[in-house]
Amino acid sequence: MTGLDAIKAAIRAELILDGATQADLARYLGVTQKHVSRVLNGHDTGSPAFIEEMLHAVGLSWTAVLR
Repeated sequence: MTGLDAIKAAIRAELILDGATQADLARYLGVTQKHVSRVLNGHDTGSPAFIEEMLHAVGLSWTAVLR
């Protein structure tokens, strides 16, 4: 698993733990659910800034996930 795969997996896991959906995350970030889904499922790489926004939205950080 690459670092980016680990980050995406952590975001998905945190959404489940929080009882949130991709749609909830998308609304919070001001994007479509489809965009969130495409990034989390690897169909769109997503910019580093967007990945960081998703991490922050679910209460995680790069270093917390990649340690």
